Amino acid sequence: MIAQCVRFISHLPMSSSKARASKSAALKDDKRAIFAAAAHAQRAVDYLLRFSASEAAAA
Repeated sequence: MIAQCVRFISHLPMSSSKARASKSAALKDDKRAIFAAAAHAQRAVDYLLRFSASEAAAA
């Protein structure tokens, strides 16, 4: 399952340097931001895995 997620993420477009700088500044300003971002990412992965599992069951 992890390999599927990595393949999915590898196909996403890269962020612009301006967006990366903004995220970096947010992480420096708010020490809890990394945990919030990780929680959001986990929910996204869980959603994708549920979606792919329901497709596999239907096939």
